[in-house]
Amino acid sequence: MKNILISYLLLLSIFTSFAQDDFDKGYDLYKNKDYKGAILSYSKYIASNPKDEKAYFNRSLAYYDLDDYAMAIIDAEAAIKLKYDYHSAYYQLAICKQALKDYKGAFIQYTIAIGLKNDYALAYSGRGSCLYYLKEYSASVNDYGKAVELDPSDASNYEGRGLSYHYLKLYSQAIADFDKALTMDSKSTYAYNNRALSNWELGNKSKACADWKIGASLGSTTSKNNLADFCK
Repeated sequence: MKNILISYLLLLSIFTSFAQDDFDKGYDLYKNKDYKGAILSYSKYIASNPKDEKAYFNRSLAYYDLDDYAMAIIDAEAAIKLKYDYHSAYYQLAICKQALKDYKGAFIQYTIAIGLKNDYALAYSGRGSCLYYLKEYSASVNDYGKAVELDPSDASNYEGRGLSYHYLKLYSQAIADFDKALTMDSKSTYAYNNRALSNWELGNKSKACADWKIGASLGSTTSKNNLADFCK
């Protein structure tokens, strides 16, 4: 009986080792941007470890990077069922819904993620983006402001807040945010184009055209078109 038990434990150890190899292989394949290979490896791992929320979450990331948002949502939801307070999975669910332009659905998931982790800069930024698309510009400014407070090194937070300021007709505040973004990323055509729009609204035509010229030189079609239309 003792020998049978030892043999069973050895086999279990071997199977566990093989399964872990599939998880680790999936992680390595994902890092190397082989998303289909990562999905296959995680699927093999999940077949023998169906209650590992991290595997579903990681496979969701791979599906997301293949633009398969429906499958990414299914896996994110599976991870949440296994670990209800998995804040990263709620964030993952939010970005999938946002990619499908379900901004209200994404807003809910970002809010849950923030409730679980109140210093979650990415979730504040994502929710700020949703609020922008929902035309809730003041609330968007507030969320981007929180994201800036938590992660002042992310230029996209200033860009997002700047655009919401623009639509609130607070053009000077918008320009200040685009200025900040450009000190962090001097090749951001997004910032050049939108700073130009704010300057245009303030009557600063020469500054607007200068920014569109830079944006066009960096390959922005939007800047190129605006330069042609407004700076003749």
